[in-house]
Amino acid sequence: MKNSKLIRRIQSFALAILLIFVMLSATPAYASGVTEITFAAVETNVGDEVLVPVNIENNTGLAAFRFRVSYDTSALELLSVTKGSLLTSGTFESGTDADEKTLTFTWFNLCNVTGDGEIAVLRFKVSENAGGNYPLTVTYLPIDILNESYEKVYF
Repeated sequence: MKNSKLIRRIQSFALAILLIFVMLSATPAYASGVTEITFAAVETNVGDEVLVPVNIENNTGLAAFRFRVSYDTSALELLSVTKGSLLTSGTFESGTDADEKTLTFTWFNLCNVTGDGEIAVLRFKVSENAGGNYPLTVTYLPIDILNESYEKVYF
């Protein structure tokens, strides 16, 4: 009986060590290869037009997205939003809400687009009275980015 308790303790200790080893050596699934969508940081001068590229990396399949972008309308005037070079097919639309000071742009396609590249370009005119940093605040819902099987694309 004393030996069986000792064996159980040794087994428990060995399992605990094994569990710690597995936890320390495991690489999280999101650590590498995760899809990244980035809005480029840009610098410009007052009165100039500026392009803000929106890029995707590690893209294994994308068929739809929707982004909402808030920005300081006293410093930035939205001139256009265009489909990026990666999106050779599909429907691209954009619209603004002056009351909310937001831009929404969407794209959808029947089939996945894969690969890395530009998915959109935002073009702004900087006010003559602007000075400082003017961040774009980007929001989305998890259901706003899907692949052709209507599965969420995590990024």
